[in-house]
Amino acid sequence: MALLEPPGDLLNLLRKALPDEITSKTAEESKEDGSEEVLAYVAFIAAGLTDAHEYDASVWEETLNPYLSSLINENKETVEKFRAAAEEAFALDDASLFGDDDDDAEPLCDVRFKYVFLLCCFVFIFLKLSFLLLFFLHFWDSFL
Repeated sequence: MALLEPPGDLLNLLRKALPDEITSKTAEESKEDGSEEVLAYVAFIAAGLTDAHEYDASVWEETLNPYLSSLINENKETVEKFRAAAEEAFALDDASLFGDDDDDAEPLCDVRFKYVFLLCCFVFIFLKLSFLLLFFLHFWDSFL
């Protein structure tokens, strides 16, 4: 019995990618052998991968194979079908994630320049304070 409802859209994509021998089981058989809980857990892991926009085939195989191996022997094709279906359904292109690049647009501010300028200012202040501290420590005896 799963405590949380698995993501239904990914669970459906996973069931479509599975071989017929797994999907042809009745609900009672799935509950008895625990395959429904394994599928729900794999759907949760896949939800994390899609939220992180991670669609590398090797990452999906490395992450999902240990869990799917308890259900089917040859699960490499299943994982690849599931990954491809999830990528097609949930992948966003760079334009939708980061916006379109307008090459002719004027930048509002050069953030990198500001960070470099601030870094130089902090280094200058640190060096100046270090010099004053060394000067004070060197002539400490003469002040007393």
